[in-house]
Amino acid sequence: DLLIPFRFGCTRLILVGDPQQLSPCVLSDAGKMSNLSQSLHFRLDKIFNSISCESKPSIMLRVQYRMLPEIALFPNEYFYNGKLTNGGTHQRYPLKPLFYFNIETLSHKYDVYKSVYNTTEAKILSQFCRLIILHLSGNNYETWKAIRSDDEIIIKTQQRIGIITPYNGQVREIQKQLKTLNIYHTEIGSVDSFQGKEKDVILISTVRCKNAGFLNIENRLNVMLTRAKYGQYIFGNLTHLKQYNGWKELIDSGTQQTLNIDNTMSFDIVKMFRSLFIS
Repeated sequence: DLLIPFRFGCTRLILVGDPQQLSPCVLSDAGKMSNLSQSLHFRLDKIFNSISCESKPSIMLRVQYRMLPEIALFPNEYFYNGKLTNGGTHQRYPLKPLFYFNIETLSHKYDVYKSVYNTTEAKILSQFCRLIILHLSGNNYETWKAIRSDDEIIIKTQQRIGIITPYNGQVREIQKQLKTLNIYHTEIGSVDSFQGKEKDVILISTVRCKNAGFLNIENRLNVMLTRAKYGQYIFGNLTHLKQYNGWKELIDSGTQQTLNIDNTMSFDIVKMFRSLFIS
């Protein structure tokens, strides 16, 4: 794709992108051996950064305006070597910006497309999403008020929330669970579908699986952790996740920063939601 502009005789070419986020998906062994998973942008950036001169043809945009500083902290340190700074004045929600929900007792299944999913985790996340929608739209979440499909405020609140999961099977399972709660306007997608997007609140469903798969790719972790503006909430088995690249560092950094990790095994959704409030 990057070679196409040269066909039109351009004399200057400006490439804009992030080599630390998703790279081309290469399935063949021959393609992997030829490093086709490295984009031309990544290769050029690597070459330019190796040049020892004052005027390099590659620069890094260092100010991020999307995320609250607490959300940006780990991606900045782990993926960008602490080079990013936080710009602008960020809106604040009455909820903690980061929270991990540790769900250790669940097992996964495979759907007809051989994609992994976890029904219980999908139910918990969907009920949790419902409480966030009610709360952010000014309703009393403890009354368990039904979601109205014709309420404009409710619809706009749903659109401020995104749900990311590494597996298409879990995408379909969460969509099914949300429909039972009358939630149709919250975007649910894979990591690939969320690259370049942002939401006020992001819910991440990791799904425990014997095969690490997409969970073990750091670029995907970076995309997942940089979509939220004000709230990022992760659901999954933290003990299991700590086996994978970047996840151990993420979970440990959350503990060190005293950003609460809920280790309770009870599935009281209202109790889980209350733990998000800033005391």
